[in-house]
Amino acid sequence: FSWLTCYEPEKHLDKLVLDILKKKIISKNDDLCFLSFKDTTLAKRFEKKGFKKINYISPKKDLKIREKNFLTETIQQNFQNGALRVSKFKSKYNFLFARHIFEHVQDLNLFLENAMYTIKENGYLLLEIPDCTRAINNGDPTLYWEEHNFYFTSESFKKFLQKCKYKITYYNIFHDKLENCLVAILQKKKKLSKTIYHKKKNN
Repeated sequence: FSWLTCYEPEKHLDKLVLDILKKKIISKNDDLCFLSFKDTTLAKRFEKKGFKKINYISPKKDLKIREKNFLTETIQQNFQNGALRVSKFKSKYNFLFARHIFEHVQDLNLFLENAMYTIKENGYLLLEIPDCTRAINNGDPTLYWEEHNFYFTSESFKKFLQKCKYKITYYNIFHDKLENCLVAILQKKKKLSKTIYHKKKNN
């Protein structure tokens, strides 16, 4: 239906942008890419900080989505099926942002492979997902209304990322009254180095 949409917590995005800038893993000459409509408000924040090379993945042109009305499930499906695994996207971006889509994918490892295909060597991938810890601990049955393929807690998300071959340069839990957000930044590197975790709580 055309009237359907979805919203995610955004109060933490200003702090997230500042964290990324403080880590000095991004520069204003970098090519930044934002995977879905859920990344638009984050992209706007980088634009306000003076970043000029802002790229958006086009659902129709790039992901070959033909449906008139679609949401995250269709985006992840076409992305996972390799819509961007073509020469023009190979090692194209310094930073790929993917907010609240990873929990919808069918194959986590394949999603990461397709994402890293588009990222330059030593570039970065940002993943943001909902933290299901509170809902699970409280036995909240409405959790499954979200229709995710994966319901991560901070612990399970971290353990999964540790098994991947990419360096984790940033990990944080952003606290929210309704639902906490887990944010991780992975670096595409040939050699792994020590993982750095940021556990500071944010209100």
